[in-house]
This record gives sequence, structure tokens and C-alpha cells, in this order.
Amino acid sequence: MQRQIIDHTPESLTLVDALQPDLPIIYANPAFEALTGYPIAEIIGKNCRFLQGTDHDQQELATLRAALQAGEACVVTLRNYRKDGSLFWNELHITPIRDPHGQVTHFLGAQKDVTERKWAEVAVELSNQRYYQIFDRASAVKLIIDPGSGTIADANLAAAAFYGYPREQLQTMSIRDLNPYAETEVSTTLLAAERSEHGYFETRHRLASGEMRDVNVYATPVDTPEGRVLYLIVVDVTHKRQSELRYRALFRQSNDAVFIVDLNGQHLMVNQRAADMFGYTVEELSRATYRDVVYPQDYPDTLAFYQRLIDGEQITPYECTLRHKNGQPVTAEINIEVVRDTDGRPVHFQSILRDVSERKLLEAELNQRYQELDGFFSVALDLLCIADNNTGTFLKVNKSWEATLGYPLDEMLSHPFLDFVHPDDIQPTLDVVEYLRQQNDLLHFTNRYRRADGTYCYIEWRVHPVGDILYAAARDITERKRMEDDLRQSEAKYRLLAENTSDGLLVFDATLGQVTYASPAYDRQNGRQPGEFIGLDLSEAIGNLNPDDRVAVMTAFADAVRQQAETATYTYRIVLASGEYSWREDSARFNYTADGNLKTMYVISRDISERKQAQQREFDLALERERVHLLTTFVQDAAHEFRTPLSIISTGTYLMARSDDAQRRTLKAEQIHGEVGRITELVDMLLLMARLESTDLQRFAAVDVSSLIMAEAQRVALTGGQGPRLKLSLPDGLLTISGDAEHLAHAFYQVLDNAFRFTPAEGAITVSAQWVEGQIHIDISDTGIGISPEDLPHIFETFWRRDNAHTTPGLGLGLPIAHRIIGHHGGRICVTSALGQGTSVTITLPAAAER
Repeated sequence: MQRQIIDHTPESLTLVDALQPDLPIIYANPAFEALTGYPIAEIIGKNCRFLQGTDHDQQELATLRAALQAGEACVVTLRNYRKDGSLFWNELHITPIRDPHGQVTHFLGAQKDVTERKWAEVAVELSNQRYYQIFDRASAVKLIIDPGSGTIADANLAAAAFYGYPREQLQTMSIRDLNPYAETEVSTTLLAAERSEHGYFETRHRLASGEMRDVNVYATPVDTPEGRVLYLIVVDVTHKRQSELRYRALFRQSNDAVFIVDLNGQHLMVNQRAADMFGYTVEELSRATYRDVVYPQDYPDTLAFYQRLIDGEQITPYECTLRHKNGQPVTAEINIEVVRDTDGRPVHFQSILRDVSERKLLEAELNQRYQELDGFFSVALDLLCIADNNTGTFLKVNKSWEATLGYPLDEMLSHPFLDFVHPDDIQPTLDVVEYLRQQNDLLHFTNRYRRADGTYCYIEWRVHPVGDILYAAARDITERKRMEDDLRQSEAKYRLLAENTSDGLLVFDATLGQVTYASPAYDRQNGRQPGEFIGLDLSEAIGNLNPDDRVAVMTAFADAVRQQAETATYTYRIVLASGEYSWREDSARFNYTADGNLKTMYVISRDISERKQAQQREFDLALERERVHLLTTFVQDAAHEFRTPLSIISTGTYLMARSDDAQRRTLKAEQIHGEVGRITELVDMLLLMARLESTDLQRFAAVDVSSLIMAEAQRVALTGGQGPRLKLSLPDGLLTISGDAEHLAHAFYQVLDNAFRFTPAEGAITVSAQWVEGQIHIDISDTGIGISPEDLPHIFETFWRRDNAHTTPGLGLGLPIAHRIIGHHGGRICVTSALGQGTSVTITLPAAAER
């Protein structure tokens, strides 16, 4: 609001910086531009003397300089020149602005065009001079008139020139020929002049051209031998009267309050602005005295002030507080002087009052801004300064400079700033100074400044020029420069290491979505040309990944990023240009942004093909050893199983050959037949195991598990004779699976056979089957002798029987074969047992798709 008021005030205002040597203008309102014709942008940073042009020999300039030097207010009237070269008289009011410590920081200048007033004063002075010229030689218009008839007895050359008549013609004319007024009025005027009743008249005269001119006539009766005549001096006051009219208009319309006060303090004349300033009408204020606008406690000082003026003391404009009609204070700047007559006697006081409320607001605002800026300037951590680009010196620096360089601030202000610059940086600094003279802003210029201890620090600059004044903010970046140098050296070392290590290095910038670095070793590992990885996105960078490994690697990568893992390790294969596979092991480190997004990924890639090959060879060797071991064990077990029946057969044939007892021979033959059957069964089971191990089951068809279990249970029961009781709990509906019926029957038979074999006659065997959520559960439980906990883990091993002597019934192949058959059908077989309490075998098989 205050700024808008100042900008829109019709009074021309300027503000200059008193802390700078040349007092540059730092603010001017639009009224200044309208008065002088100079654009505001053109005069900011200049001294006001440019308005003087070449007219420097003016007496009042000394008064102005003295006031500025002393930091005092003053009012001077100067000849100034507009941008178009035209002259105008400038009544300049200078007011100092001080900070809280009393130091003058700015000067506020108020300009007023008083050209017309000055020219009017000159005109009056010329008129007064003419008044005293003698008749014949004077340039003033002079006439000798016969008061009785009004005829012109004589006229000087100036009169002839003024009226436009030849002198001889004027001497034949009457004053009535020149005066347009009525005969009686002219006669009365002449008579009054003759009697010395009036010696001055304001009238109008007609020229030969018919033009009417305003004149002042000074009449003096003079007695001559021929009689009394009137000695007239005619002064053309047409322009003066017009000026008076204009000045009366200015008086009435002036933005300043104008008072004319008699020596007793009575107001003789006031203008409208004065009435408005103090809350009166013009008539009310004209009837008032100075006591009505002065506070009672100020009466004595006001009287003393008036007396000092009467005594001849020159008093410069000053500020005071007067009283409004409503009692409120009015702050005004007063310029008052005594008007004296030609003898030097005081006639009245004439004063001009200017309402400085707006200026006070401006001063308060400027002072507040100054305090804010000065506070910011003082406490800022950055290096702030104001410098003169012409003199190359600091005008003001903040305390951060002292903390950074170690010099007292006074020492910095007393030396050119180039004195502190490193010798190698002087020329670049001079280049920048020239650049700033072109009014260009400067960003990010760095040079070195000397500290008080002789060392140098790096200073980074940002500068804004305003004319010859530089406003700069700088920063000590020495530590940053050191870190940058260290970083460059470190980067050079790591780059040297990266480019010479056998491991490949890759950097992926997730914010850019591309590879920003790949070491030569990484290029070689992947069969790429140097630099070929740069700019690739992630999918392109892993384009040669083995398809079988791609999903696993990408899933592991996504999981690591989702879990905000710092590191991760991946092993995978890549496809070389030759079509061969090569193994890689990548160790990745992840950096994340503040909001948890992946920022950068660093990868160290190692070729582990040789290690993988060594591991594969080691695995193959171990597998071969295991195969040999299993084969050896199998051969030993098979040989053991064959040795017993073969031994029995051999012994039986030997005895049969030497025995004549037919009954005994028959018994031995039956025994041999039983052992041959045992061998045949063993061979059949070995062949079945071989088929299960070496080929896939291809004879899958729909199989009803209930029917198959029932048939095998009955077969076992018939074979076992008087065995334990058999309880079947099978559903009425079909329990269908997809499988090999012959193999499944064999598996069920082996489990049921074991149950019958190890359950006493008084015991029981329970068989049940049911469909549960896409699975068929078969449970075969007995109340037999049970299996000890230490034997239970071995029941599915080939040729395993409870005793090493193999006296336990069976071949040790039934359960292993059953286990393999069930496994081939995608099922499971589980055994639980307690010694002396029985055994429970649970078989689970996947049901067919449609039940």
C-alpha cells in the first residue's frame, strides 16, 4: 500500500544511497520520469548531477554540496535540463534518512518545477530596472501628457516601438486614443494623477495593430514653464499579468500548502491545499492565526523562530508537527521566509508547507527494509558484499568474510579486491569485471582469495551489477574442491582397477533406465565390443542370458529390490556367440532413493565356468563312485540271495545221487523244486526292478483301485492258508486312478503279503480306501509283530531284512519294488509301526481327473 502511494504521488521523488561514494540513485517514482523525461531504468545507479548538463557554475550547488557533506536537509533552486535538452528550474528539497545509530544511510530528494515562477521574478526585475531609466535614453515606454486635454506632448522611441506608431504621430494623438475605457473614466484618472491623488494605474492600451495590452502606468505630475504635465512610464505587463493569473491558479491548485502571514501571525492568504491539510475551509483558515495550527506548548518557540527570521537569519527548511482542526498532529516540512519592502523592512511571512506523511511512510518502510536487509546481510552464512566496479574496492562486506579469510573488515574495505586474488586468477577476474561492466549477471565464477595466514581458498561468485555497483554473494568452496579432487583421484584409481581386473564391472542407473558404465573385462566376458553396453536398458543388457535361467534371475532381482536388500548374488549361464554356455556369478550392490526406489545398481561379474566344470567333474566322479558302490552292494546282496538256494540245490542233488531211498529222494526233489521257485521269484523281482529303474511306464489306463485291492487281498489270503483275519472297508463306488494295473497290483500284493507274513493267525489285517480332495488314500494295517524304530528307516532298501543272516522270510525286494511303483504313479507310501503292536502302511495316489 505504501509503495503504491509513493509510486502514484504526483510529487517527483528520488532516493540515493549515502553509503556509496557517488551517491547513486536507487529509486525514483514515476513523477520523476514525467518531470525530467528520463526513464527510471536509465538513471538508476547514476548521480543526480546528470540533470545539470554542462551548467555547473551555479551558486546554489555549493549550498547543496555542503548540506550533503554535513548530512543535513536543504532546499535549493537549480537550473536543470530534461532529456530533450529543455531547461527547467528545479526547487530541490533534500532530507537525510538515518539508521537507528544516527548514521545517514540515504537522502530523499523531492523535485518541483518552479520555472514559471523564476521567469516571473526575472520579468519583475526587468520592469523595476526600466522604471529608473531616464525618459530619452530609457528603453521603458515613456509619455508626456497634458492632464487637461489628454494630448500626448511627447513620447520616447520605446513608446513608438511599443505602440507601433511613428513618434511624430504619437505626439499628435491623445491618451484617449490609446485607452479603450470611457471618456469620463479617463478624465477622472487624469485629474487624480494631476492632483497626485494616484500615481499608479492598472489599465489597458490599444496598439496600432489593434491588439490590447495590459499595462501599468506610473504617473508623476511635473510643473513646466508651459504648465503642469504628467510624466508617464508605461510598463507592458501583459505577460506578467498572465503569469500572475497562472501563479494564482498554481497558488490555488498547488499540492503544497501556501500561507501568507502578517507580522502578528494573522493569515492573510491561504490556498486550498493548506485548508485541506488542516481540516478547514479556505475562508476559515484565512481568518485564523498561526496559534490555531500550532500546539500551545510550541507558541514560545514559534515566536522566537519568527523573530529570528525578522532579524535576518536564514533558516533552511525544517520539519515540525502542527495541529489539525481535529487536534491530530500534522507532520510537515516548512520553508518560510520574510518578504521585505524596497527599504528592507519586513512586510509579511510567506511559507510553503509540504505534507511529508507519505515521505515519512516511505522513510519508515525504507528504514524497516534497511534493518531487515542489514540484519540478513550481517548474519548470512554466505559471503555477501557490495563493490564499486570502477574503483575495484569493496564498499561493504559482511562478517562471514572475516571468518573465512581472517582479515578485519576495515582492512578489506581499505584495499582493492584484486589485492586478495591469487596472481594466476587476476586476469580471469579482470575479464569478469569487464563482463560485468556490460551489465551482465555472473553465475558460478570461481577464483582464489588469499587468507590472512597466506593460504588460499576457492571462492565461487554470483554477481548482479547495477551501474557501477556490484552486488555479490559468494561461497567458500575450498572443501568442496578438495573433495572433488579426491573424488577424481579416487575415480581414476578405481577406473584403473576396474579396467585391469579380470572381473567385469557394470553400473546401471535406474533413474535413467540404462547402463552408464561397463568395464572392458565385462565386454570381453559377454563377447561385446568396448562401449557396446553403454546406453542399453536392463532387458537389452541381459539379452544373452540362458532362457532357462532368465526367470530365476529376474525374480531374484525383483525380490531383492522389493525387500530393499543392499546386496544380492546370482549364478546363471549366458549364451556365447559360438552357441556354448558360460557360467557367471554376479555380486550386485543396490543404492536407493529417499523414497525407496532403486537408484543405482553396481555389478561385479565373475566367469565361474572353470569352477562349475570342476564341480561337475567332482559330482560326476562322486556319482560314479556311488554307482560302483551300489552295483557292488547289489551284486553282493544278489549273490548272497542266490547262494543259499543254490547251496540247498547242490546239496540236495548230491544226496539224491547217493540215496536209494525213494521217499527221501522225493523229499529232496521237492526241496530242490522249492528253491528253484525261490530263485525264479528272485530273478523276476530283479527284472521288475530293472524295468522300473530303466524305463518309463507307458501302459497307463484307468484303474479301479477298490477292485484291484480286493483281488490282491483275496490272492494273498488264499496263498497264506489259515492266516489272520482280513477286514476290507472299501467304498461302493469306483476309486479310479490313471496307472499301470499290473504294476499297481504287484505293489498292493507286496504290502499285503508283508502284512500276512508278519501277523500271527490270531491277529487281524484291515484294508480301507477312500477319496479325499483329489487323492485316493489306501490304508493297510495289521496287528503283527511290528517294526522297531531303528529298523523302520531301512525297510525300503534293496535286499534289506531284519537280520543279517537273512533268516527272516522274504527276499528284501517287495517293499522297495512297491515304493518305486507307487512313486512312478506320483504317489507316496508311508509306514508307521510300533514293535509288538503292528504296522500301518498308507498309500496315497492321485485320483483320475474325472472321478
